[in-house]
Amino acid sequence: MLKTILIFIIIFTVLLFPIKIKLSLKYINNKLKIYFNSKEISIEKLTKKKAKKRQIKKFSLNDYFFILNRLQNNKFKPKLILKIYGDFGLNDAALTALTYGYLGCLNPILYNLLNYILNVKSIEIKLKPKFSERIFNVTIKCIIIINLANIIYVTLLLLRTYLHIKKNHKSINYD
Repeated sequence: MLKTILIFIIIFTVLLFPIKIKLSLKYINNKLKIYFNSKEISIEKLTKKKAKKRQIKKFSLNDYFFILNRLQNNKFKPKLILKIYGDFGLNDAALTALTYGYLGCLNPILYNLLNYILNVKSIEIKLKPKFSERIFNVTIKCIIIINLANIIYVTLLLLRTYLHIKKNHKSINYD
């Protein structure tokens, strides 16, 4: 009896205990570095792997909107904290100033796009313009807070959505 209660408590803790996944991208001096939980991931290893060719089922645009709608209305989305820091310059002060103004609009656009599949807690964008030089250095840091119950729920939601789409489009041939 005591063993079953202990196993139940351990399973319950694993399902609900949040896991923080830290991702970081650094593009400095024309070199891209990717970090996963503070460990650097080699880009050469990622690009050398040959992808297997799989036959991908084609979906209509309505199917994609249906999937996005299901994900957007999900209450159990993973949480996201995003920080973007960087310097940029285009060698032309006027063009750099215009670009800086347009980049100022990036915050609400990113928030709305990411909020479809994630519960965005905060987005912080700090870009410094360099008016007299040509430079592009950016550091993107994000923390995704997720637990095993979220992963299971979203997987079941996507599977259920896929089966619904497959059932409704059985007679339609997309080829």
